[in-house]
Amino acid sequence: MAEEQKPPVPSDIDYGLLFPFMAHVVLLQAMILIVRITTSYRAIELGLPVFWLGIIATGFAIIPVFSAVRLGRWIDRGGDHVVAENALAAERTADAHHQHLVARHAEHVAEAKQNREPDEMQPRPRPQPHTNRCRARPNRRPARPP
Repeated sequence: MAEEQKPPVPSDIDYGLLFPFMAHVVLLQAMILIVRITTSYRAIELGLPVFWLGIIATGFAIIPVFSAVRLGRWIDRGGDHVVAENALAAERTADAHHQHLVARHAEHVAEAKQNREPDEMQPRPRPQPHTNRCRARPNRRPARPP
């Protein structure tokens, strides 16, 4: 008796959406990590006290700490469609704001180019690299003892 071949079962995973979504998640997490680190370094650079450095560092976690359980319960009771709609609206608003900022920047660049005088259109000379005069020169001989 020959075994009948079963037709392949279609997968529940849509890889056309999975890979872009995973790339988005990885890039978003990397961006948040970079912002957290650079914010802390900037606070140190400004000379803020350690107390404020702690407040800034915990600011990234304080909203999720207080909202995670309550929001999770609300989603479990059937509020997931409202969360998805609000997230989509927020994304569209952010995208529209970003497009507006890019357009304004392009306008400012074009306006600045029109308002420049011809001699300003020439490229600026590159600054010379900083030389550290305290560094020992390799061709310098050490001083001889008397």
